[in-house]
Amino acid sequence: MKKGLSLAGRYTLQKELGQGLFGDAYLAHDESTGLTVTVKTLTERIRRDERVLADVRRNFQLLQSLDHPHIVKMHALEFDALSQEHFLVREYVEGITLTEHRIRNGRGLLPLSEALEICRQIAFALDHAHRSLLHRDLKPDNILITHTGEVKLINFCLVPEHLAKEIRTENMIRDLESASRLHGYMAPEQFFGFPPPGPAADRYALAAIFYELVSGRPPFDQVEPQALMHAVCNMAPPPLREVGKRRNRVINQAMSKDPGKRFPSAMAFVDALDASPLALMGQYAGPLVIAVVAIVLSVGLGWYYQKNSGGKDMVALLDTGVDPSVQQVDPDLVGENPNQGQTVMLRVESRPSGAQVTLDGKRLGMTPLTVGQVIRGRYALKLEKTGYSDVVVDMELAEDTVVDLSLDEVLPSEPVVAVAADAKEAKPPVTDVAAKPEEDAVPSSPSQQKAPPVQVAEPMEKASVNVTAPEGTSPAVNEEAPRESDQEMVILPDPQGITATQAIQVAIRGPGGALEEAAMDVMSAVPEPPPLARRVEKASADQPESAQQQEPLPLPSPMLSQKRTEGMEASSGAPGDTTTRPEGQAVNDPRIPGLLKEASRHVRAMRLTFPEGSNALESYRAVLALVPEQKEALEGIRRIAGQLLALARDDIDEDRLSQPPVRNALARVMLAGELDPGNPKVGAFLGEIAARYITLARAAADKGDRVMVEARLAQAAAVAPEHPVVAEGYRKLLNKEWVPPVKQDQKVVEAKPVVESPASEVKSPEVQQEQPSQTASLQAAPSLPETVTPSSEVPSLPPEVSKPATAAPTVVANPSKAGAVWKDPITGMEFVELSEGCFNMGTEYGDADESPVHRVCLDSYRISKFEVTQGVWKAIMGANNNPSKFNQDDQLPVDSVSWTMAAEFIQRLNEKSSVVFRLPTEAEWENACRAGGNDPYQFGGTILTNQANFNGSQPLPGEEKGMFRKTTVVVGSFPPNRYGLFDMHGNVYEWVEDWYVKDYYGKAPEHNPLANDDSSSLHVLRGGAWHSNSGNLRCGYRYRGRPDFNNFGNGFRLASSLTSVR
Repeated sequence: MKKGLSLAGRYTLQKELGQGLFGDAYLAHDESTGLTVTVKTLTERIRRDERVLADVRRNFQLLQSLDHPHIVKMHALEFDALSQEHFLVREYVEGITLTEHRIRNGRGLLPLSEALEICRQIAFALDHAHRSLLHRDLKPDNILITHTGEVKLINFCLVPEHLAKEIRTENMIRDLESASRLHGYMAPEQFFGFPPPGPAADRYALAAIFYELVSGRPPFDQVEPQALMHAVCNMAPPPLREVGKRRNRVINQAMSKDPGKRFPSAMAFVDALDASPLALMGQYAGPLVIAVVAIVLSVGLGWYYQKNSGGKDMVALLDTGVDPSVQQVDPDLVGENPNQGQTVMLRVESRPSGAQVTLDGKRLGMTPLTVGQVIRGRYALKLEKTGYSDVVVDMELAEDTVVDLSLDEVLPSEPVVAVAADAKEAKPPVTDVAAKPEEDAVPSSPSQQKAPPVQVAEPMEKASVNVTAPEGTSPAVNEEAPRESDQEMVILPDPQGITATQAIQVAIRGPGGALEEAAMDVMSAVPEPPPLARRVEKASADQPESAQQQEPLPLPSPMLSQKRTEGMEASSGAPGDTTTRPEGQAVNDPRIPGLLKEASRHVRAMRLTFPEGSNALESYRAVLALVPEQKEALEGIRRIAGQLLALARDDIDEDRLSQPPVRNALARVMLAGELDPGNPKVGAFLGEIAARYITLARAAADKGDRVMVEARLAQAAAVAPEHPVVAEGYRKLLNKEWVPPVKQDQKVVEAKPVVESPASEVKSPEVQQEQPSQTASLQAAPSLPETVTPSSEVPSLPPEVSKPATAAPTVVANPSKAGAVWKDPITGMEFVELSEGCFNMGTEYGDADESPVHRVCLDSYRISKFEVTQGVWKAIMGANNNPSKFNQDDQLPVDSVSWTMAAEFIQRLNEKSSVVFRLPTEAEWENACRAGGNDPYQFGGTILTNQANFNGSQPLPGEEKGMFRKTTVVVGSFPPNRYGLFDMHGNVYEWVEDWYVKDYYGKAPEHNPLANDDSSSLHVLRGGAWHSNSGNLRCGYRYRGRPDFNNFGNGFRLASSLTSVR
């Protein structure tokens, strides 16, 4: 969206206010009323789904009907036909976010009285809103404080909960640095997806906000998503010294993991915080009396129960903590273990749905079904459906588990035992025990009295986990494992459904279920394709300057389907094992259950196809090596293909079509096609990728760049040569007809990268052998037959693309040079003087905002040799004003610094100095990081943890695994770059002067560029941090944050112009 754009012929955009998970906000002028309003657009993912839009419209109407002084007023939900944009219009509130308000107050925290007043206004608004809808995204960034101190709630979540959870999960995995700031206020049920979030979830968030207001930090600030989820779902918030023991108990109750144990209203929570102990006793005297009576009655019932049931334990029955609104059913399970009191959740799904679920002989309902409060232990789960074979799963429930099974249409004579470690241990088929309707049964004891009817969950999306047996347990049968008989079971209502991502997270609660290395594994879900050309940034140091020309624009990776298929065939047959078992026969190989369990763990952690040697695909293939037709393994591989397509969708939306090698849409789609050849979505995805390339070709045509037009069209043709959009692109953009390559009977060969100079006619040896008449091309293009299965043919490309397509400028011959080192007498900091010079800024292989590569020339300047340390910070800001999380050494870089805080530091320093200091511009920073080179890192094409401080425990493909220190380190601990500058990679992100403008590189001036566009609401950070993966440490990587973003990975270094002396 650009400044001055008019939407619906009425709303003129003036500047961007912020970017959110569900859309971007803009300041706009309403031409009809003359009012200044806020316009919030909806993301493509929301507006392309009519069912989601219907939910948004319904929730918008509810929100619009709210009339409350502390809730922002909604005006309209509009649609602009020209841009196809759906957007919300609301009143414009002049103020700052609660985060910024907190940071502006002293040490980043508020007085208790002010925090209580703010929370009281929030509670007032929440209790009013909860009459009709939930907020579901309550956090300090969604709370505005006006100049009069009035609170306004904004950004209610209007999308369905299942989609909101998917978007939050994907964002948390991608954007590690913002995980706690964006998602640390969510209640445990919002992470799990069950029970469905209710008003208690918003009250939990309010308690988390109060915690941060009075302490200056969120209750859970883990940077890694899996660590954050584990803390929220399993740990109590650390006690606060600032509020005393009583208020800590109030906070703990408000943030209870059990929604039913939280306060009945938001205002009750604030009143409990604000009340004196005596007043609190009086206020809750009634409930306390009721509680005492309930305890007495419980003890009496326990005595009665023990007397009449042979002394069986009653503890579990008294401490279930079941929400009374949930339907309950007594499963009448028989067991003898009086000490087993913990329960788990069981989710059962089947394909097709509508199968009868029987657990140890007790019929529970039809699939899909969610069962809560199940005693941990071993069970026989049976699925029955008319026209399909019965399936029995023998398993042990030790944690929340999702079971997803396929039913066979062929009915065998006996039930199929799906999982068994040994045939001798397998239980006999489970038979139905309901000889007559349950209503007619005569209860013989209190525990056998008639239970309320079972509430069956609504149909839901399919989960992406097979039989997710808990870690550390065997799914084999153990008939001696006892179980309590009188624990209640709860059928949980689940109106929103559980998505694939949610199902993965279902099984991560409890010991040993951590989502290990989830963030890196999602980004690295596909093996790196063969390199097609050297990275655009890298120029060979061994070649003369005349030969150092830019690489050809890379075409999509060759579709080595035959090579991969041969690999699959090789892995699907174990040496010495040629036995073919009849389909549906019970498998007795003791290795299979362990391999399936291992595959499930990898799926839950999103280790789909990476890292090598430890991923779900390899585990499933190992099963197929033992039993080629093992159904769970085949279905698991098909699910992996579906997840790869889901990841490819996001890659397409972000224009990661064939680069970077680790994360791109084409690699994922092609692998999905190999894993699930019959999936019709593969062809659709390839057509969409080709269409994106055609769009890029049109953009190049608008700039008059014929070479780029030809290269983009060749990329489209390589992806989907028979797609109509390719022929149309050639016809309209080059005024010529495109003829799809003729299919030939030949093997797939890997096309080697070809780097041509003007006088070169070098061809790949393999290509020469197969196609002796073909001129050298950038890459062999695949052909897709009508079945959408990856082709085993290598057709020729049009001759127009045989010359290199150079997107980046040639190597600049006048780089900056490092000069004298100057020491500031005030701080003692050392600065390196860099002479005027030019360099190539940006990358062509990274994120979209890193391109195009463009020539930048800078005047001479100074930049600090080290990041600003905590010792320097305290010398300027005061010894008691250190915001750093890691504060054990004054030589550590100052962390937890926002852009605003850095600006304040510089202002105070300049008041004492004759030199005018500032943050470096983004161009100055990248020039200093590259230090005269063109490599991704100052050390070359890769980086190691003995060269910089970053998270090396999750390496990208082809990288060496290193350590993860989980903290900052003393500045100067690693080798400097060629300019003598330390820690340009890792340790802490470094703020720069520029505002973040995504497309700035395409319009930036060549001389001393500085993005000072006030329409942006974000500033740029560079260099990566101690918790970043290596990709975020690249010289060209651009991160961004609001001016008040003070994550503990944020720091800065100083710069000054050589002429800036007063």
